Amino acid sequence: EPRTFRVRSAPILDDMHNRMGVLVCFDDITLMERKREALRCMMSELQQSRDELTVRNQELQILATRDPLTSCLNRRTFFELFDKHWNHAWRSDTPLSCAMLDIDHFKSINDHHGHQVGDEVLRAVATTLQESVPTQHIVCRYGGEEFCILMPAVDIQDAERVGEEVRQSVSQIHLHGLNVTASVGVSSRSLSAIDPQALIDQADKCLYVAKRSGRNQV
Repeated sequence: EPRTFRVRSAPILDDMHNRMGVLVCFDDITLMERKREALRCMMSELQQSRDELTVRNQELQILATRDPLTSCLNRRTFFELFDKHWNHAWRSDTPLSCAMLDIDHFKSINDHHGHQVGDEVLRAVATTLQESVPTQHIVCRYGGEEFCILMPAVDIQDAERVGEEVRQSVSQIHLHGLNVTASVGVSSRSLSAIDPQALIDQADKCLYVAKRSGRNQV
């Protein structure tokens, strides 16, 4: 079997420093190298396990914080973030706005085309929202066909502009012969909401005004 040696050598000199020969020492380090290789393998396996654990934790984090159908934040995680942004806006006296969005005639889509098509519409709208709003904004599937967008450091005028951009983007969705539209309501902390839920309620009331006024508007 192969063996591993550490080799050392030194010249043998006489009194006049003439070279008389060489002394060579062979240390058999086969066992030491086997242990070192085993240690390297163990460290590699540990690193792989750590990497797999990191990936698994990331997957669990996604499952715990995201809506499984749309990949938007779920309500629990959304309200945790909302509270943090609300407290920061309150302390620093900075704007904070939110928008409520509801897919128009969604019940009719489910009734006439089936829930599978309805799910496709929800996913398409969610993707559109996540791609349409700036990265610092937070998109949540609030429930059913409703979505909520939290907009830190955004006043009511800019929130309305974001809502209109989102509405226009949603109106470009065409699936299975359907022209998808949405109604949007916006509100801002400057309109005297006392807490995050009150701000959402204000935006929700504006949303229903948009629906009663003909839908597909902010």
